[in-house]
Amino acid sequence: MSRRGWWLATAVVVVVAVAVGVWMMLGRKHSGDNCAAVRDMIAVNRDHSAQVDSQANAGVQPPQESYEQWANRLDELAGEVDDPKLSPHAHRMAELAHQSVALNPAMLAELSASQPGAGPAATKYAELNQQFVAEQRDLAQACPA
Repeated sequence: MSRRGWWLATAVVVVVAVAVGVWMMLGRKHSGDNCAAVRDMIAVNRDHSAQVDSQANAGVQPPQESYEQWANRLDELAGEVDDPKLSPHAHRMAELAHQSVALNPAMLAELSASQPGAGPAATKYAELNQQFVAEQRDLAQACPA
């Protein structure tokens, strides 16, 4: 095969690979398989929690950016959920993640200060966490692994 033939064959393979990739990405988003995105949200949260726990056990405070990346990823995945029964829960879960990330610096400051009991930021953080867990539970029940 000539050099031109190889270039042409390579170009065709690349175009087909890109087309298949785009088709798969768009097809997944619009295929009605909302549970794939929901399960991804749950996996992202599980992985983030494990990372935070591991760092805390090592005496390291995870950077605020890692929390922001977690919340942003949940938001991206929630955007892929268009089922009318699942979408409100997915979006609420992502919204609660963003709210808890915003409270994180104040909560950490309260926890490091010498004060009796939890402060207002830590109390609000705990409330958000309860709501977050409830939304995740509802999604997990609707889309079991």
